[in-house]
Amino acid sequence: MAVLFPLGQLIITERAAALLKELHINPVTLLLRHLAGDWGEGSFAQRWANDLAVYEGGRILSEYGHGQKRVCVLTELDRTITTVLLQRLKGRGLATGVADQGPSRSERGIRR
Repeated sequence: MAVLFPLGQLIITERAAALLKELHINPVTLLLRHLAGDWGEGSFAQRWANDLAVYEGGRILSEYGHGQKRVCVLTELDRTITTVLLQRLKGRGLATGVADQGPSRSERGIRR
């Protein structure tokens, strides 16, 4: 597997961790897909933007699953942080960077 970019610090929100546990999905499998350029079930435009971001810089967003069971992996522009979080359903808010509630107070600073 070719690694396309660095992940940086890894953060998994409490809600995403709970859903992945419920679904018996190891978050490492999603991270490996993300690293290899398998952007999941996002739109064509999002997948195209990710391909461009790998080579020219930019945030990289992968979306796995459907509906309320959709988990997102987001690597920041500077590649210092990658967050696994749930997508907010209203208006598919992640396109503008709004999803889950971000890391909880207990998760801030936790490196996994």
